[in-house]
Amino acid sequence: EFFGIAALEALYCRCYPLFPKRLVYPEYIPEERQKSNLYTSDQDLYRKLRFVLRRIEDTRRFHFRDISKQFDWAYVAPQWKRVLTHWTK
Repeated sequence: EFFGIAALEALYCRCYPLFPKRLVYPEYIPEERQKSNLYTSDQDLYRKLRFVLRRIEDTRRFHFRDISKQFDWAYVAPQWKRVLTHWTK
């Protein structure tokens, strides 16, 4: 899945993200959190996953739910309406 809709759904449900640093995932994570939440290799994933599991209470204070708001239909629908209205004129 290139767009990462499952990842967005997980973020909306307040799951703590550990994503590969490729494809669309870096776009979902704020720059200041990318070092902690994006991995570049299997060893990097293992290291970060161990950290998260050992410090689960610390990771719960970070919320990424707002990232998915830009794709919410309430936000997207008016944009589509403007584009389609302009296109059909």
